[in-house]
Amino acid sequence: GADCSAPNESNVQIRIVTKRACMGHSASGAATLPLSTMPSSTTRPHARARARLIALSLALVASGCAAGAGSAVDEDAISGIPTTEALNQGSSGNCWLYSGNAFVESISGKTDGHYSVAYLSYWDFYERILENPDATKMKWRGGNWDRYRRLVSNYGLMSSQSFVPDDMTFTVRAFLRLNATLTTGALNTASARRDPARVRLALNAAFGLPAPMARALDLLFGPDAAVNLDMGARAEAPILDPRSLEVVVPTADQGMSKRQLQDVLGSLNLAGRRSGKYMWETVSFPGSGDVPPSAQEVRAYYTRVQRVLNTGTPVQLSWFVDPSRQNAQKQFVGTTVGPVAKIGSHAVLITDYQIDDVPKFGTLVAGQLADEAQKEASLDPGAKLVFLRVKNSWGDQKGNPIGGYNDLYADYLSTPLNFCSADDPGAAGCGRFPSMLRSAVLPPGF
Repeated sequence: GADCSAPNESNVQIRIVTKRACMGHSASGAATLPLSTMPSSTTRPHARARARLIALSLALVASGCAAGAGSAVDEDAISGIPTTEALNQGSSGNCWLYSGNAFVESISGKTDGHYSVAYLSYWDFYERILENPDATKMKWRGGNWDRYRRLVSNYGLMSSQSFVPDDMTFTVRAFLRLNATLTTGALNTASARRDPARVRLALNAAFGLPAPMARALDLLFGPDAAVNLDMGARAEAPILDPRSLEVVVPTADQGMSKRQLQDVLGSLNLAGRRSGKYMWETVSFPGSGDVPPSAQEVRAYYTRVQRVLNTGTPVQLSWFVDPSRQNAQKQFVGTTVGPVAKIGSHAVLITDYQIDDVPKFGTLVAGQLADEAQKEASLDPGAKLVFLRVKNSWGDQKGNPIGGYNDLYADYLSTPLNFCSADDPGAAGCGRFPSMLRSAVLPPGF
């Protein structure tokens, strides 16, 4: 299913988070084992070491642009996962693009700003108009890992400094302009919406693309985008080709391995499906419909996620957001009693976790680096996950002590979800899910 929930705008400040507080928090908001506060330009030793390893092992495709104002934020986590700044999706439905880009930024060691959400939105809008030419209005439909990897495989990535000045503002503005174009402008007929070249011109106008950028896209993909990278086109700066963008990811047979991003995304086979030895896949949370998973199944699933996190690699997560279960510290806690009136699916990036009953070590606290013995012990079947800490795309929520991040407690994630009303179980949109956690994107062998 498609993800994306925009935050409650009254609770969000539209600004970039440059450095979050580094401490674990209980559900009541009490700090546990706080780490010393450091200037945003200072990195911790373990994070510096990993950054140097990535820098030495990767030859990133140059974007030809100056570095952005914010450099990488080194995550003080159990596994020392480095991440870029948390951003704000605003009123867009692009959480899946933000989480996808944040994931790639981390595994590619990107330190000069972000990959452009607006660039991928441009091509997502292009494809959606052509997919449904009879529609006279666009809606935020959301997306998922499958759609993300197809877009990047087809059109590559671009630095946010290269495409438009402000990703979120320009994307939302382009969305509004496109809707006007679909109703009263150049794309106000189905025949016009079936014409790829006319759709491209409308997109250029909606995003306000400078002529040199529009020409660069035309030269690579054609005015009608008749060719793409999956069809053999070769990208040049400022477009980054996933076949040459190098990443460091965990593998089942080689440990941490230097690969190309295309290996993670998968390549099209003769049957037109994506496949590959190192391709990451969406793995659904156990259980189905009215049948919740067993405690053993839940623990096994979280263990798979932990194994990836313990390598210093983040994990994308899809979950249902119930605003009524967000406390003053912006943590999601407790159980949800159905039916739920207002809920949405959302994509985020797991960067840390807190876990109890770890043999010999007790509690491993989020925000405190663990050694290899502690991480291995945390996989014990008897250990109990307390929460997952996720990098979100809601900006710096007021009252959030770890701005840009949210803690999703295990009791919340394991709660069954009921969309159905007891008074009208056959109503449109009625549905039941075994949990608030939907899926995670994991590498093969984990």
